[in-house]
Amino acid sequence: MVESNVDKEKVECIGTTDTHSGNRGSGLRREPSFSRWADEDGTIHLEGLLENTASSIEGSDFELPMLNQSELENGFIEGIRFSKFPGQRMYLNGGSTMEDLHEKDRNGKYTPFDVEKECVGDRSENIGVDEANSTASLKASSNSVSTADVLKTLFFILVWYTFSTFLTLYNKTLLGDELGKFPAPLLMNTIHFTLQALLSKAITWYWSHRFQPSVPMSYRDYFCRVVPTALSTALDVNLSNASLVFISVTFATMCKSAAPIFLLLFAFAFRLESPSFKLSGIMVVISVGVLLTVARETEFDFWGFVFVMLAAVMSGFRWCMTQILLQKEEYGLKNPLTFMSYVTPVMAVATALLSLCLDPWHEFRNNSYFNSPWHLARTCLLMLLGGTLAFFMVLTEYILVSVTSAVTVTIAGVVKEAVTILVAVFYFHDEFTWLKGAGLVTIMVGVSLFNWYKYLKLKKESPPTNPAAKYVILEDEMEEQDDIDGGKDRNIFRHILRERLSCSAPTKMINTLVLPRPSEALKFSSTKFDLARKSKYSRPRMELTLTQPDDWHLHLRDGDLLQAVAPHSAKHFGRAIVMPNLKPPITTTAAAIAYRESILKALPADGNFTPLMTLYLTDKTSPNEIKLARKSGVVFAVKLYPAGATTNSQDGVTDLFGKCLPVLEEMVEENMPLLVHGEVTDPNVDVFDREKVFIDTVLQPLIQKLPRLKIVMEHITTMDAVRFVESGKEGFLAATVTPQHLILNRNAIFQGGLQPHNYCLPVLKRETHRQAIVSAVTSGSKRFFLGTDSAPHERQRKECPCGCAGIYNAPVALSLYAKVFEEAGALDKLEAFTSFNGPDFYGLPRNTSKIKLTKNPWKVPKSFSFAFGDIIPMLAGETLQWQPCFP
Repeated sequence: MVESNVDKEKVECIGTTDTHSGNRGSGLRREPSFSRWADEDGTIHLEGLLENTASSIEGSDFELPMLNQSELENGFIEGIRFSKFPGQRMYLNGGSTMEDLHEKDRNGKYTPFDVEKECVGDRSENIGVDEANSTASLKASSNSVSTADVLKTLFFILVWYTFSTFLTLYNKTLLGDELGKFPAPLLMNTIHFTLQALLSKAITWYWSHRFQPSVPMSYRDYFCRVVPTALSTALDVNLSNASLVFISVTFATMCKSAAPIFLLLFAFAFRLESPSFKLSGIMVVISVGVLLTVARETEFDFWGFVFVMLAAVMSGFRWCMTQILLQKEEYGLKNPLTFMSYVTPVMAVATALLSLCLDPWHEFRNNSYFNSPWHLARTCLLMLLGGTLAFFMVLTEYILVSVTSAVTVTIAGVVKEAVTILVAVFYFHDEFTWLKGAGLVTIMVGVSLFNWYKYLKLKKESPPTNPAAKYVILEDEMEEQDDIDGGKDRNIFRHILRERLSCSAPTKMINTLVLPRPSEALKFSSTKFDLARKSKYSRPRMELTLTQPDDWHLHLRDGDLLQAVAPHSAKHFGRAIVMPNLKPPITTTAAAIAYRESILKALPADGNFTPLMTLYLTDKTSPNEIKLARKSGVVFAVKLYPAGATTNSQDGVTDLFGKCLPVLEEMVEENMPLLVHGEVTDPNVDVFDREKVFIDTVLQPLIQKLPRLKIVMEHITTMDAVRFVESGKEGFLAATVTPQHLILNRNAIFQGGLQPHNYCLPVLKRETHRQAIVSAVTSGSKRFFLGTDSAPHERQRKECPCGCAGIYNAPVALSLYAKVFEEAGALDKLEAFTSFNGPDFYGLPRNTSKIKLTKNPWKVPKSFSFAFGDIIPMLAGETLQWQPCFP
């Protein structure tokens, strides 16, 4: 859990630092309340309970921005006295008070995710990264929506209307019974979808540096989210076009206007929206409108009506999924063209299969569209025209959804339907009766009520848009203190406030600002603020309280090295999976028990650290040894080192399937995990490709042969490994992740000369791979957990012509993991990664003890000196922000 610790003599305040998503360590450092994981006393829980905590400022004319962390750490507010004031609430500009910002969920139930909210954690590209940006945003705060943004949105809506109207006319002209009578509507759609796929793929390929997905797409997300979205989109379009064969454009458009009701139903089903009587009433209004459009329909056709209503159902589902995929960062499809390049190929293939089954291919030779070369060429040009119209229409739809919200698009869609009906009445001379008109108006009223309801809800629940409201300054009996210092502190506060607001707030507002009496701690952004009456205050401090983490990949060595480094790991972790690559290696259960005794002797007397032993797999390991290991109660896994892959791996496996298959089968029976150093040792394979090749040539066949074997892919380094782990069966395939592969890329080995203390195996990879791993571990997936791969070597063995591979990170690992999760805006997921996912995978109980990390800058020692020599830790001499606290 996360706490803001405040003594009686201190005032504590937590700021945020915003970053662009494209920067290193990208992501938004969001306030804890945005994830809703704090309780009422300001304590934030990471155990998965959703507690309402925040207080917000509503209706104020300006807002006070919170000091960012860098300012706090530089002592920006030191020397300012904050004391009590007799007011009971906070008033901004004469009337607005602190109110509850987030929806309450005290029973731990889900809080609906609203895709129409522009969540701070998900839309980090709109957040400034430096003081200049912050100042600019403050100056613009009085007008949160610029004229340019409005004009741009209106332009896209106009383009959408234009292409949509032309495409509707095109489809009706080609497909209508009394018009074109094109014999193969599904073939036409297949060509349109194929053209969309080719254009989007070509654009994203040509400008791949610009359109590369921000995070790798896992197979699970692709098949569970992208494919259903694509299939529903294809069915929506195909059924809509098929309905035009039987019914008029006017009637089809009126029925299709009921799509928002299905959007809402799917939102209920997916828990994206909370059901309410108001929404139910709106659904009834829209239903009445649909019935009025059907009543006395002289051109009513049962199948046409069924097709168009099924299309409306598919429309509701696909827009629900489209909004989620376009607006959620973790899927990496926020760019509309990238999203289109993913869904349109599936749409084309699905529609092609339907065309093969349903289109009258035997009639093509006798049809005027295909009965001569000239007619065939004309048909191809018509298909090209329709595909181009469809491409630009769909692209503008996706752009609108990505840059605005479902509310904007749905409101624009209501007007678009009316425009389409008017065009059909004048162009196709569709019959338009008063009853149809009443039904259309009723539908539009219902949809408008729905959008108004969503707008009011959005306005009520959204965080304040004016950056000025992020400041919360508390005073304690200011009047009493003014009697002592003549109001000096109050004037200092106003002066700093004017500076920080860049004169964007009227002087009168600042001078008349009324601040609260904090008789109780005021909760704001899930942080507890306490009050003091002293004139000097210490620097603010934030604490993370976590369940005691475990290290699921650790090298403790033996001899003097063991004595030197074991206390560091025991100080930070409750348990650790200890690697067996000693000289000689730990190949038997008896050797593992003896090594465990050596470790226990090296630990501090008051320690509570438990080593979890492993066996070193060789070509000669027997199945019986696996049985002995399981019965021993001290051996928890078997380690696979390909021979020659890393330090002390010369005794490793040379032929996994030929010599070790019986052992692996016994491991399945004993439920013994296999820990894998995932690199091939073929000298012909580039060192940066060895992990990917190992996945393709070893792990994939291994999983196919033994699907119930529990596998941990150790210290993953590539996006290929991320995708592989995410594609596997949960509970049977997982990965450990090191701090170095989350913090560093391969440039760190060579910057400023060769850096031997940044050399490890597997070697550091490209920045794109590092970002993929960060996204994976901060996503909350249970498949990834902490494994430091802390590998100490004496300094002289690192700084020599043939330096050893390995980074000693045990003293800094927790600090670095906290840094990564904070920069990704995912501190609420840190505890699961460090403390829950590992024991859950191994089937072990979670630790019950706790550990604290304090936001308190500290300097990493340049070295640790021992009788045998020095050990250089990771990031030696650098300053880290998070520091573990020990009793």
